[in-house]
Amino acid sequence: MTAPMEYPTLLKRVQSTFVDQIIAFSLIGILITLANFINEDSNTLKVIAIIIGVSYEPLMMSFHRTVGQMMTGIRVNYYGDSGPLFLILYIRYIFKLGLGWVSLLTVTGHKKRQAIHDMISKTNVVFNTPIQEHAE
Repeated sequence: MTAPMEYPTLLKRVQSTFVDQIIAFSLIGILITLANFINEDSNTLKVIAIIIGVSYEPLMMSFHRTVGQMMTGIRVNYYGDSGPLFLILYIRYIFKLGLGWVSLLTVTGHKKRQAIHDMISKTNVVFNTPIQEHAE
């Protein structure tokens, strides 16, 4: 018998996102600094640095979880049946960034605590461990 899904609180999701954004923007900053060091006038290297930084979350999630998700004990489940997972995760991240905090307004009122970007990408966020370990 499988344990019922337990959905993390808004706070837990924000904590995870906060950690991941620090990592992503630090990565962008480091790569842009390296691009400046290599060649000051190279906008191509700077664009590549931004693409790599923005790809952090979808790439990490396609291999399992992001660092923020590991630290907070959550993961993203995909329940759709179409499209390559990396592309879907990228679309999810674009909506997450584009909508910002607005996307999280639905979390507290939805029975599966889905954000708008979760609904669009057919994903939900759950705890990575059985429900018994998170009982308060």
